[in-house]
Amino acid sequence: MDAQAVDAESLVLRLYEPGTDKQTVEGIAEHLRLLQLSPSGWQLADHLLKSSSSNVRFFAANTFTIKINSEGSSLSEEDLATILERLLAAYVDAVNSGDAALVIQKLCVALVALFFLASSSWAQCVRHVVCCLHASHFVPEDSLASQPDSKDITLHKKQLSAVLLFATTLAEDAQKVDHSAQRYGHVNPRIRANLQDTILVLRQALACIRSTPNADEDDAVQLLDCYQAWAAHAISELKNYPDLMDDVKLTLGSIMDLLLDSRMFVPTAVFLKGILADQQYTSLLLEDRALQLRELLFSPSAQEHFRALASGSEEPQDVAFGELAFAFGYHCAESSSLSDNPEDPLMELLHALTRTIAYDSFESTLGDSAIDFWECYNAHLKELDSYDDISASHRHWMTAIRELCEAVRIPFDGHVFVSVNRNDDFLEFHTRVLDIINDAFDTVGPANLRELVSLIKQISLPSAAPKLSSKGEATRDNFWSNTLCYLQPFEGIRPWNSPSQPRLLVICSKPSHRLYKHYQMTQPKSRHLPL
Repeated sequence: MDAQAVDAESLVLRLYEPGTDKQTVEGIAEHLRLLQLSPSGWQLADHLLKSSSSNVRFFAANTFTIKINSEGSSLSEEDLATILERLLAAYVDAVNSGDAALVIQKLCVALVALFFLASSSWAQCVRHVVCCLHASHFVPEDSLASQPDSKDITLHKKQLSAVLLFATTLAEDAQKVDHSAQRYGHVNPRIRANLQDTILVLRQALACIRSTPNADEDDAVQLLDCYQAWAAHAISELKNYPDLMDDVKLTLGSIMDLLLDSRMFVPTAVFLKGILADQQYTSLLLEDRALQLRELLFSPSAQEHFRALASGSEEPQDVAFGELAFAFGYHCAESSSLSDNPEDPLMELLHALTRTIAYDSFESTLGDSAIDFWECYNAHLKELDSYDDISASHRHWMTAIRELCEAVRIPFDGHVFVSVNRNDDFLEFHTRVLDIINDAFDTVGPANLRELVSLIKQISLPSAAPKLSSKGEATRDNFWSNTLCYLQPFEGIRPWNSPSQPRLLVICSKPSHRLYKHYQMTQPKSRHLPL
């Protein structure tokens, strides 16, 4: 084995050497693959874990994963216990010594694969990892009862990160297995047994972030990923365990407090945006925390973010604030609270945020969030029965039409129309704006039509039209291009056209995208549109 291990180690080192030609790499990789699959692969992996090279240790951890997945079902509980001791000891050493992240991740994957094989042992896997890291060496599983209570164990930042990584991988992989299969019938109770310890780790990680001056967004992202993985598992598998679900909900409330930390605002806002946009997750949002989030959207710091967006800011924190506000609006629209209460101040905030969207400072994520909200709002308008509710809510929709049309107004650079052909994100947003306005005619057709006609009348006044010059055709083309954002929605409203309005029919019968693309100006060459 020693000679084989030395040979394998030299091959791994050569595999990662810069400049190794493709043919040599392929040959080495195939030879190493055969070694991994050989009966001696277990001993080879165990030997290579002691290597001084992180590349070799990574290969060893990967070999363990391959052997566990391919041959694990034939192992006895005693064999599994032996492998667990070796892998967990290596995991503790790797974390405490600051080993390469890929080595730690691959060892974690191997450990989780081992968990799914064991049917009776290693039930408290998260607590076991915590206790071993705290002791800085492997602790036998049968001695866990003599270890300190989990809530009394304090881990440092790297150790917390390692436990979060393990817990995240555990919950994510639990979602992938077929729970109806006999070999995985034991998984759910064993996963459930680790929820409380995971929540304790999450809360300790939250406290660590708050108290650590050099904590960064990566720390928050890892914590949020872990929570989301366990929340997904809880929603699908723990509905009949209200006490455990309450713990998950309370932890979400604690996580929301990260919004108050400017260092963690962006990842937390992005995380909550995902939670608010998914109805299965919103069941975890307690009412008092929803009120807290609403208050935060109107706080002094929120006003700073809004003013920055209105000034054209593209800073991540400002954009994340806008996305979070639209996501909360989406959540409220889903619950019909906005249509039930059209005077909700949140509507004015969302209108104001929609008005900040423009080509010059376009952010696709903010634009998409705005469209997602207004699509949801429009969908719920169709469900209203009361005329008073409809008229009040339609007032917001009429305002949104103007704001969305203005959002896709294309700017000029002197007398030259700015080309947007290369701005795929803006073009996609432009298309979604037109789609949502066209779709709205199913809800408020005639009123919607009048609003668009009113807008076009305003921009067609002589004072709004460009003066013709020696470059009259180009100037007029620019004018039509500038009105494109109001003309295109007419393509979707032909059912509302009336033969008694021939001038309107002329515009509606000429697809505005054709007018824009080919500059086929069939209207009289006057300084304003003949409406």
